[in-house]
Amino acid sequence: MIAEACRMAFSDRLAYLADTQCAAVPLEGLQSKAYATARSKLIDEARGPVKEPVGNPWPFQLGEGTKASRPLETPRVDLGNTTHLSVIDRERNMVALTASLGRMFGSG
Repeated sequence: MIAEACRMAFSDRLAYLADTQCAAVPLEGLQSKAYATARSKLIDEARGPVKEPVGNPWPFQLGEGTKASRPLETPRVDLGNTTHLSVIDRERNMVALTASLGRMFGSG
C-alpha cells in the first residue's frame, strides 16, 4: 500500500513541480485532505506496479476562480531539467553546483 501511495505522490510531483512565481501550481489542492482522500481511493493493493495517472488537484484548489476546475492539459514529462551554477569570489574561492531532476538519480 505504501508503494502504491508513493507512486501516486511521485506522479503528481513530477507533473506539478514548478516555481510558483513562474507557473500555475495548485499547491492548496495538492495539499488538501479531500484531494488525498480522492487519490487514496485509487490505491489497489492487489495490482502490481503500473504507471500512475497524474491526478487533478485543481478542483481542490481554493480561491482560484475558473482555474479551480482546470485539469492538467498535458502532463509535463520532460525529465531532463538540470541547473548549473559556478561562482568565484574576489579571493578566488570557487564553488560549482549542479542540480538535476529526474527519475533514477536526480537530486530534486
